[in-house]
Amino acid sequence: MSLASREPEAKGYCEMLFLCLGSCAKSCCEDGGWYIENVPSCLHLCRSIQAMFLPLLMLSLGLQLHHIAALFTVTVPKEVYTAEFGSNVSLECDFDHRECTELEEIRVSLQKVENDTSSPSERATLLEEALPLGKALFHISSVQVRDAGQYRCLVICGAAWDYKYLTVKVKASYKNIDTRILEVPGTGEVQLTCQARGYPLAEVSWLNVSVPANTSHIRTPEGLYQVTSVLHLKPQPGTNVSCMFWNAHMKELTSAIIGPLGWTEPKVPGTSPLHVFIPSCIVALIFTAAVIALRKKLCGKLCPRNRSGPVVLGVRMI
Repeated sequence: MSLASREPEAKGYCEMLFLCLGSCAKSCCEDGGWYIENVPSCLHLCRSIQAMFLPLLMLSLGLQLHHIAALFTVTVPKEVYTAEFGSNVSLECDFDHRECTELEEIRVSLQKVENDTSSPSERATLLEEALPLGKALFHISSVQVRDAGQYRCLVICGAAWDYKYLTVKVKASYKNIDTRILEVPGTGEVQLTCQARGYPLAEVSWLNVSVPANTSHIRTPEGLYQVTSVLHLKPQPGTNVSCMFWNAHMKELTSAIIGPLGWTEPKVPGTSPLHVFIPSCIVALIFTAAVIALRKKLCGKLCPRNRSGPVVLGVRMI
């Protein structure tokens, strides 16, 4: 193949080099550079220079962006929010509003970070009236278990931007503890039960008890934990038993005392109304029988005198 026929191919290489490095490629292509024999060396030179300066270019661009962002910073009054289940909470991010004189330049968002991905929070509402004061307030009403997690508060002011991370913890106290005590027929034992709802998951322990308990939990539709602990034991007179719920994440302890049934010395049965009624009935019956017998005895003595006259009157004369 002649050099003239290879000239269009060489020209294409040179145009690519010119787009890559400009004057460097132009110097390679002029003065006989149209020839294909000179193109590979120029292409190799282009790639070498590109590999050398591209990281420097990216670093320079990154430093410029970092410098712009450093002029605008976002701060947070606190990083961790602990909210009671069902309550309201407001997450706050502060920024220098003097850098953003126009509200149109301010853009804020609250993103929930889950599994290395982030998405705008659908539960948080931005309070726009606080933006002129340099505050980005996000309000979450009726806090639910699903609101717990990490959030990223992003504030954009024109070409500058910054963000901070916030953490929301949700707690529900195990303060309402339901207790039950049942006698187990034929065993001489009682069944003690403690049950409560809360969040996060709590541990249950029993005070003054050496036998193991059966503790289990389920999740409610609201995401709370319903923890149930059941204990079987023989009641000991004078012993006090209580169950304790320990929420390790919130460092919170709640307890309840079960009883009393079988925890005191047996008492002598007291005088009941039935014990009084039965003897009274017996005495009344004896008294009534005595009165009837006495009346019959008196009647037997008095009746013959009263009946001596009328007997003749009852006989019909013929």
